[in-house]
Amino acid sequence: MVSTTNNEKSAIQNQMLSYISEALERAEGKYKCHVNPDEKWVKYGILRVLHKHDSGREFFQDMRMDSLGELDIVRQDFQEGLKSKRRLRHLISINDHYLEPRAQHSWKQRDGGFHELLDSFHIYAADGHFHAASTHEERDEKGRKHAIGHLYALNMRNRDVSHLALSSDGTRKKPHDLGTLKKMDIDALRQNAKKGQKVLYLWDRACIDFEWWMKCKHNKGIYFVTRSKENMKKEVIGDVAIKHDCAENSGVIADQIIMAGGAEAIRMITYQDLETDTEYEFITNLHGSIPPGVIVQLYRMRWDIEKVFNDFKSKLEETKAWSKSLTGKRMQAQFMILAYNILLRLRDTVEQEGVIDPSLDRQRERRWKATLETYAKAEQRVPKWLEKLRRVTQIGVRFIRWARSLFLRESSWSQALSLLDGEYSRK
Repeated sequence: MVSTTNNEKSAIQNQMLSYISEALERAEGKYKCHVNPDEKWVKYGILRVLHKHDSGREFFQDMRMDSLGELDIVRQDFQEGLKSKRRLRHLISINDHYLEPRAQHSWKQRDGGFHELLDSFHIYAADGHFHAASTHEERDEKGRKHAIGHLYALNMRNRDVSHLALSSDGTRKKPHDLGTLKKMDIDALRQNAKKGQKVLYLWDRACIDFEWWMKCKHNKGIYFVTRSKENMKKEVIGDVAIKHDCAENSGVIADQIIMAGGAEAIRMITYQDLETDTEYEFITNLHGSIPPGVIVQLYRMRWDIEKVFNDFKSKLEETKAWSKSLTGKRMQAQFMILAYNILLRLRDTVEQEGVIDPSLDRQRERRWKATLETYAKAEQRVPKWLEKLRRVTQIGVRFIRWARSLFLRESSWSQALSLLDGEYSRK
């Protein structure tokens, strides 16, 4: 953590950049550019994610005004830099050096309510997310622009977000998530997990090529949990015993072994959600020693990545590509995860100082009260794991506004905390 004084220009900026200082030092692909040095380039990219803007021109003019001319980069220099494969490699390396030690530190962490039998797994929720085409994107033969797709993963143990792949090239064709995964080096899906460590992905119901997932399991120690598709043809060939007296299995109807899609036998859990009166089927290549209620819990937690995408779109307002080049599109995604991850670290630091957004707690308690009333009315036990989902998983919009406003402004750490605490106290 950075020590700050009243003489420092921006305690917020210093704090956020301190989280990646080691990664910056270790990153590969460095080059001494006199026009736009790497350390400034990274700061500009983080700023562009944080800043609310409608265009690149607006962003750079606002930054020059807010910094009283200190940030003197021109738009053309930054846009040209977005085409640099060297800068992209450097930025990817920064993120890798930031994410890897944090993943290793947290891979057996149970703070999120994970079962002890999952201790050997890195756990990720993953999905695709689209941005609108850039302003200068080329149009197709019908005069249309097309959205840009990416695959992201959320580390469920420490909340860090990583970028897996660019999933579309701006043309009309929108590849299936699984098609993009199959084109990737499978080792990339391990996300630098060490030998002997397993990796588990929670993916939406689109990713149901069970034969491919089983190869990932046998060859690379990669597991998955997903939902079955409504029209999936399957044959039940066996049952797994369920401990119905165990609270974590509350709501589980069946735990079965099925044949589907020409793959080898795979596991399917059927669950009845009391709150919505909906029946769900979950498919996994996890072994039978993992309780079925834990499988349900894992998939319910997958929704957290949708909250991340909401933060990207609604709070950071990253809705449009910065560049028409594929290198620039990848670089934007890398800047987005870098800025988002250090915002999360900043929020944790602030909360450790005792400055907490009470509105998020109130929302959480209202939802939990409604859940308890539903189960009480039905005279059913609340699943043991359900309470563990009460954690706050999104970044508050007031917090983002605070970090955005003070990133370039003079303030001590104590002054910045006081300002945020004052905002939280307003209705």
